[in-house]
Amino acid sequence: MISLPRPLWLQASPLRTRRRVLIALALMLLTAGSVAAATVFILARMPDPESCPRLGLGRWLVTTDLAQQPVDTQQKLLKRVLHELDDGVEISAVQSCLNESQCCVLWQNAEFLCQLWFQQIADVYRVAAADDRNRLLDQLIGRVEGWGVIDQIARLREGENATASGENKAVSSASKIALLNEFHQRAQPWIESAPSARQPDLREFLSALEGRLFFRQMKNLRLFG
Repeated sequence: MISLPRPLWLQASPLRTRRRVLIALALMLLTAGSVAAATVFILARMPDPESCPRLGLGRWLVTTDLAQQPVDTQQKLLKRVLHELDDGVEISAVQSCLNESQCCVLWQNAEFLCQLWFQQIADVYRVAAADDRNRLLDQLIGRVEGWGVIDQIARLREGENATASGENKAVSSASKIALLNEFHQRAQPWIESAPSARQPDLREFLSALEGRLFFRQMKNLRLFG
């Protein structure tokens, strides 16, 4: 078979090939730039976590995956959430305003912030003097107890309304123990996901925290002086 030469207009010259490569690169850069610009635009529309009202904070907690946010943003949101908890938050009232999907995102972000705070407090505990460690744990436990979060979650688990008739119904000891056991289980992946060199310090802190919680519980029952 006789092969005919390709027409000149079908032959790719080095100049034409170079142009095609440059055009392809330009399109890739434009596409990447569009995605980056869209990401920046979306983040720019989110309110400042340090100064926004509670409604704006709620947007962060129920519409975004905090684990995917920049570290600086995560730290600001953690600081803000801790401040709001100190001021008082009624979990049942918040949850009643959300749909199922929003609740899932909220609890996912809440667990992430708990992990972040757990690691931060563990670092503080690690460098604290031995004589100051129990005082540090007591301050931490007292702060969490002041939020009333454990009691509120326990009531929700028991199917009670934390604000019904303005009464503060007693939470059963079994519910509190179940929550503490659940916390222990949830903390294990937090420790295992940390760098191996950091894991012993996190385990030591968790053990000390649980031991202090047990001591305080027994002291309240007047088993210890």
